[in-house]
Amino acid sequence: MKQKGFSLPLILLLAALLIFGGVHYFRAKYNLKSSPSATVPPASLESTQPSSSFSPSPEPKNLLHFNSVHVGNSILGFTVKSIKPFNKDLEMSSKNFIVEFSGNATLSGKYTIDDTKSFYTNTVVLFDPDTISSTKLPYAYSPHIEFKNTDKAVELLSPYGKSGNINLEIENYSSFLLDQSSFGGGSADLVRVVK
Repeated sequence: MKQKGFSLPLILLLAALLIFGGVHYFRAKYNLKSSPSATVPPASLESTQPSSSFSPSPEPKNLLHFNSVHVGNSILGFTVKSIKPFNKDLEMSSKNFIVEFSGNATLSGKYTIDDTKSFYTNTVVLFDPDTISSTKLPYAYSPHIEFKNTDKAVELLSPYGKSGNINLEIENYSSFLLDQSSFGGGSADLVRVVK
């Protein structure tokens, strides 16, 4: 006797397609690229000691606060050019903003050229500043950077391999936050490799 209705594998397949389609729609609508390193949340505040003796790390001094950043401010050698909603469909708030800066910075850290192309993504070039360089960047959520000028970044970095530690100069830096607990990062143009 044949059963009527959907089978569990078919339902799971449909659910997976809806989720992947939703992610693709969100990225396409807000011009986001798949960049896990650019959106990595800060380190967990877990402790192996009892919770009563746990004290969180102090907040970084270069963390941007929505209410205290204004156009024209000079922060760590950068000048604030604009502040606007990251998601233009939502009102600008402490959970939805992007700060664009003018100025350049020389940074050290690890780069990665991710040229795994798929239906959803193209080549992405990411940069994870080291501890010292992270203190040179004002950021809303994370100091991780995705380069906007991908072709030039690939051209300048690929002679050194697909990933590695490097010194470089950036400009047109911006940092964003969308929903304080889950999504944020930065973007910039790669100017040059510093030897």
